[in-house]
Amino acid sequence: MDESTGLPNRSGIERFMLESLVGGPGVASPFTVLMLEVSNARELNSEQTGWAQQHMMKQLGDIIRSIAPENAYVGRYSHSTFAFVVRDEHEMEDSALLALVRTHATDRGIRGIRWKLGRSQFPQQAQSSQMLLRQALKTQVAA
Repeated sequence: MDESTGLPNRSGIERFMLESLVGGPGVASPFTVLMLEVSNARELNSEQTGWAQQHMMKQLGDIIRSIAPENAYVGRYSHSTFAFVVRDEHEMEDSALLALVRTHATDRGIRGIRWKLGRSQFPQQAQSSQMLLRQALKTQVAA
């Protein structure tokens, strides 16, 4: 568990993905991995105190949790990246996700964040959790 956000950490995300890939009896269900990164995190961190950084990430974690669909597993993948694992029956559009995050962040007084968003899909793009995560990180584009 990530202490700053209260979200599952990288290990929790990877464990959830492995369990999703193994599935139950039969074939694992398709899902999408979305990686949402604060692309200017270093810049923001240099401008803020440790407490302010932690507070901002806590608020972003709350936002991520509040906008995620019910069937999504969300977590903090790294210092500046959040992950969504979304069952494909409720596919989330990239632009809609970014609009929600931006709106909620602005409502909470969080400004100046630049985002990058990447995605990968099981089983279309990769078959293992590590490859899915790498693919989502590799395909990130500024948003």
